[in-house]
Amino acid sequence: MSIDANHAAVFARLSAQLLATRDETVTVHKLVEMSLTLAPEIDYASITVAEHRRARTLAATSPVAMRCDALQYELHEGPCIEALADNEWYRSGDIADDPRWPRWGPKAAQEGVRSLLAVRLAAGDVAVGALNLYSSRPDGFADRETLDLIFLYALHAAGSFAAAKEFSGLQSAMQNRHTIGVAQGILMHRYGITVERAFEILRRYSSTQNVKLRDIAAYVVEHHHLPDMPADDDLGPVEQHG
Repeated sequence: MSIDANHAAVFARLSAQLLATRDETVTVHKLVEMSLTLAPEIDYASITVAEHRRARTLAATSPVAMRCDALQYELHEGPCIEALADNEWYRSGDIADDPRWPRWGPKAAQEGVRSLLAVRLAAGDVAVGALNLYSSRPDGFADRETLDLIFLYALHAAGSFAAAKEFSGLQSAMQNRHTIGVAQGILMHRYGITVERAFEILRRYSSTQNVKLRDIAAYVVEHHHLPDMPADDDLGPVEQHG
């Protein structure tokens, strides 16, 4: 196997397809499914991400990959969480006897996994996830050209994942702003107040009740009044929150 013009063309088409998707969930599932075609020893694949200092599996091709990932999170030990934290990649040809993961390795081997490769997915200097490739064969991922191909794929995967993640964040932010704007309009119409005052009431209610602003706004849009406030009440109790 060699990385030639044919591989470059395949990866260029892959990037175009993934960037056109724009949906984060669809993108990560495509990434793990496509990774199975990179080398014959790859039987299962998953993507791990870190959210709020906790690792979780965002997509997987099989329950085996899910269980192997979950064991790492439970034991706080394993290649995918370490790839997220410090090294660019980890490879093991015999996980059952790998001294780096004495608790996780034997348990993963009981799931039928013999070797693995975990590669950090990074956008610039920021790790956005880790691609975990599991094999039921021993001594997998030993070929240098195979590794180079997977590393090249990881570069394309990281860029596509980061782009989809950013787009999803922008969509969510736009939806939140729209909902807040509609809630402001409802309060303005109901109580005869300014747009600024309507936003201040939502913000202060959110702060004093420890509820996210978008959730307060969504409630107002659905019920046409603030939580814990009767629909026919005036603005008096609302003002007291400020």
